[in-house]
Amino acid sequence: MTAVPQIDIEHLTHDHLDTLYSFLKERVQALLHAHPAGTEEHRGFLSLDTAVDTTRDEVVGHLRYRLDDHRALVEWREAWHRLRQFAEPWSDDADYDAARWPEPRYLILREPAGHFLPRGDEQTTRAQA
Repeated sequence: MTAVPQIDIEHLTHDHLDTLYSFLKERVQALLHAHPAGTEEHRGFLSLDTAVDTTRDEVVGHLRYRLDDHRALVEWREAWHRLRQFAEPWSDDADYDAARWPEPRYLILREPAGHFLPRGDEQTTRAQA
């Protein structure tokens, strides 16, 4: 079994995203087409398809804007991790290669930006004390 590389989330590229998204969409679309519309199976796979698309859009937004802020980097890392998790059920598939989809490191990436915390928030109060 190949070890899955770990990278800082800011080194994630569109190529990483495109390969994972293509892998997922191919499989989810096949499942959707295998079940008639209106069946519970079709509804379930339609939900998965929507979750994959929505999560991909989150990652694209982070790739586009590349905000260098703790909260943005954490959200980016979480969205990428969620997309990777959608693929895990296919880990025995011949085309599954988690090494192409590196794991984001679980480190504190930046200091939190206080201006992103709502006023009166407990964390803001502690940060100003």
